[in-house]
Amino acid sequence: MTLHPLLERQLRQLGAASDAPPTADEWRAFLERVNRSYEASDRDRYLVERSLEISSTEMAELNEQLRRSSESELAAERDKLRTVIESVGDGLCVLDAEGTILFANPEARRLLAAPESDLSGRRLRDVVRIRQDGQDGERILGEVWRDASTPRRHDDAVFDTTDGRSFPASYVLNPF
Repeated sequence: MTLHPLLERQLRQLGAASDAPPTADEWRAFLERVNRSYEASDRDRYLVERSLEISSTEMAELNEQLRRSSESELAAERDKLRTVIESVGDGLCVLDAEGTILFANPEARRLLAAPESDLSGRRLRDVVRIRQDGQDGERILGEVWRDASTPRRHDDAVFDTTDGRSFPASYVLNPF
């Protein structure tokens, strides 16, 4: 019978001959040695598993700290940008591709005589009618949506609000 090299070496260390069956004392010593090896293996496995558990917990905590820090920094930048936009002296509306108002700064709300809750989510054409050079603003807005690479500036428009007011306006449509 051919023995595994490790088994053969362990039997030699116990003084057992590989060509003769081991004695009862040699078996007992062998089994004790195998048992100690299993116990050592169990301790090593526990240490590795515990190290992985600790590392995983530490990684999760670091990830959470990074997420909170990123969210905090993002919120600070958003608040700074919002403050800048709200302090601009000109009316500013952010529209989506369908012309729905996503945001209007205080000056835009004042000009359009509407609180933000009345503007957000509404289409610009439902809030104001743009007239210029005898053209309707709907056509102008349509041109901007079709050619989103070209900003449009209009200096001689008239805005007609839903409350019946009209006022001269200059405006820029700048798609991004």
